[in-house]
Amino acid sequence: MPNRIIKESICISEDIDELSPEEEAFFYRIIVNCDDYGRMDARTQIVRAKCYPLRTDRLSLEVIDSWLLALTKRLITLYEVCGKRYLQVNTWERHQNIRAKESKFPSIEEGDIINLHMNTDEYICNHVQSNVPVSRISYLDTRNSILDNMSAPVGTDDCAKASAEKPNSKGGAQNGDSGKGKNEYTDEFEKFWSYYPRKTEKSAAFSKWKARLKQKVSAADMIKAAQNYAEKCKLEGAEERFIKHAKTFLGENKPFEEFITGTSIQKAGKAYPLAGKSKSNGFNNFTPRDYDHKDLEEKLLKRSSIENPMSEEEFEKLMADRRARAELNVQ
Repeated sequence: MPNRIIKESICISEDIDELSPEEEAFFYRIIVNCDDYGRMDARTQIVRAKCYPLRTDRLSLEVIDSWLLALTKRLITLYEVCGKRYLQVNTWERHQNIRAKESKFPSIEEGDIINLHMNTDEYICNHVQSNVPVSRISYLDTRNSILDNMSAPVGTDDCAKASAEKPNSKGGAQNGDSGKGKNEYTDEFEKFWSYYPRKTEKSAAFSKWKARLKQKVSAADMIKAAQNYAEKCKLEGAEERFIKHAKTFLGENKPFEEFITGTSIQKAGKAYPLAGKSKSNGFNNFTPRDYDHKDLEEKLLKRSSIENPMSEEEFEKLMADRRARAELNVQ
């Protein structure tokens, strides 16, 4: 686990100042247990075991839940993916160094935010309009959590209805980005998928696809990157286990950007251009030439004899000197 950074600005942070001493210490323990993207499993038992391994017999699950509730006001966001609860430390990227290529946990874009502090219809509606899914309070552990008895935020249902399209076959709201259900794929993504060389975890890849679209990444660029990456893998004869998962290819670090324009590939001393790129050998577009080495040698020898003519007498004298030096060396 990498070291975490705590800046002196916490001493004058209003968000930190609103916490009790116990809640503040809890927040710091959350920070050191998050992955490199500021995320962690937020199920109550897991949080207690991770943050307080020596106090599991003294801290109740209700206390952990109450502290989590306090942090969700400003410092963390809780969300659900496939029935499991996770947390994201807000503004993580502004204070920590991200070294890992991929998070250990799913992102907020892949699930539903758990809203705990929405008190006005105006705030809720603004939140819904930001294209973030709205859900009722829902925790995996409903036996011991004090939060599972809370009702959904006031006005959540009305705003969700106002922002949703017609329900899908399962009765859920349609996704606002594509106009299709959560597990249905857009035509553009299907085109991307048809090119991509490793067809595993399609739904996870689609979640990353939608996240990149929200960041204003062009669908055409991602499709072109998939086409170029597939060509590269084919030319190199890459085994499937060495090909990136599509969800990684479209991940937060955007490795697909390297393949949008297309670059040449070196294999067996030859250049193989990717789609959309003119032929190149990878060395500043220098095109190698085929030379007749025998002809070059004859021309060089002829040029040398013209620039440095030598008479027979000079040649004989040169050879005599060489023989004399050789005899001396032998003696």
